Amino acid sequence: MPIFVKLFSELRVRVVQVSWAFLFAIFLVHMLSSWALVALAGEASIADADVWVYFYIVTATTVGYGDFSPETLAGRWVIALWVIPGGIALFAALIGKTTGILVDFWRRSMRGRTDYSDLSGHTVVLGYHGEATELMVDKLLEDDATRRAEIVLCVVKDIENPMPDKVKFVRGDSFAQPSLLQRAGVATANSVLIYAESDEQALATAFSVWALNPVGHVVVHCEAEESANLLKAHFPRIECTQGMAIEMLVRSAQDPGVSKIVNELLSVSRGPTQYRLQLPETFKEQPFGQLMNWFKTKHDATLLGVSKGGRDEFQLNPPVALPVAGGDVLYYMASARIDPAALNWTETEEVA
Repeated sequence: MPIFVKLFSELRVRVVQVSWAFLFAIFLVHMLSSWALVALAGEASIADADVWVYFYIVTATTVGYGDFSPETLAGRWVIALWVIPGGIALFAALIGKTTGILVDFWRRSMRGRTDYSDLSGHTVVLGYHGEATELMVDKLLEDDATRRAEIVLCVVKDIENPMPDKVKFVRGDSFAQPSLLQRAGVATANSVLIYAESDEQALATAFSVWALNPVGHVVVHCEAEESANLLKAHFPRIECTQGMAIEMLVRSAQDPGVSKIVNELLSVSRGPTQYRLQLPETFKEQPFGQLMNWFKTKHDATLLGVSKGGRDEFQLNPPVALPVAGGDVLYYMASARIDPAALNWTETEEVA
């Protein structure tokens, strides 16, 4: 039995190595030579140009409808000794080559060798931490905005795609390699999430990402506050996150139930959560309190804060008299994301 398996594997490798042009040429030669032999055998009905291609394909694929068949003894010998063996062999070679290409593509995608530089508007996750990263991907997929786009997981570990049904996968040796980040489509990504093994790796990765995509949204997880401050000093537009376990533990002890509220705000799959919305440049300046009232009465949403001009400075629960103008970014809490195109900003002027 092993000898047959080895022979089959060797045959499949040989077939895959054959070029499509050579395979097509052999197919064309066999079909034309078969037609000439059938015509010489006196099979006029089969050799007719309108019938031959159909008859040849049906016979080579072993379908054999039986609506056309050789009528002479010579024609039967031609079909039995030349058309059927050659046709089946070519058909098997075609299936083998196609299967080999599909298997090779699947292996390349599972091993992270595929190139996704042609993607745009997607999300790239740099780094893999087992269940933590898988939970991160699940949270991304819970939101319609990121679920509609592709997610590319880029790692430097010797693993295969841990979530083939959820993400595209790229693997390399170092996040500092521009070729790896380019294959992950970092240059055209809408968002890049960096969750590295250490703060040092996170900082180096952030520099490499920024060199390829200075306009996309980059989020970096840092363990130490000093690392986050260093990163913000060089790249103010990069957003940094830090572990909040200790802070959450203390706040829950001081005010019971605080952790439940934070967990609810971070969840997209259940209850209200927090969203971001940038005001159009044509928006007429209005006080924050008036906008807060309009969001609540018209869309059952609660305004949490504002970022003036979309800059890094963020004001949580600002004064009601704070002027809000076009280009500012609002952060709100709602049960679902509000479509900016569906908002009628002129209605805000009518709300007292």
